Amino acid sequence: MMWTFFSVSVMLAVSWTVSAQGLDDPCTVMPHGPEITENGGVVTVPSECLKGRVWWNYPRGTLEVQFHQPKLFTVCLEPSLGPFLSSVSQVDGNGKEISINLRPDELSCTPVPGKDVTILMKQPEYLVYMTLYNFKLLIQS
Repeated sequence: MMWTFFSVSVMLAVSWTVSAQGLDDPCTVMPHGPEITENGGVVTVPSECLKGRVWWNYPRGTLEVQFHQPKLFTVCLEPSLGPFLSSVSQVDGNGKEISINLRPDELSCTPVPGKDVTILMKQPEYLVYMTLYNFKLLIQS
């Protein structure tokens, strides 16, 4: 009886914590299932999300974060939780990587040359529990 009470209490606490952290928010994107491999993965941010989070559990390799908007825009990223990534870059229309200089506790923005962009988040070689980044899109009028 006591064990059941304890189990239910733990499940409720975990459920509340996960919900409170925004995992049920469509603008919090996380690679999971077939989206993630041993070398990274790919996630697409819904076009209606102008701000949100990239939440990457047990990050390995490179995560491709894809943004698509109907108008030109600027992508802003801010480290939130976990270690910094080894590098973050934007892929231009020709497949060339352009480095994005991220600063701790500060929004770092980069203009997008078109209506689509892929941001590459490269994790250091060592394994960590998680990395969390905030993003914000500034739509040009």
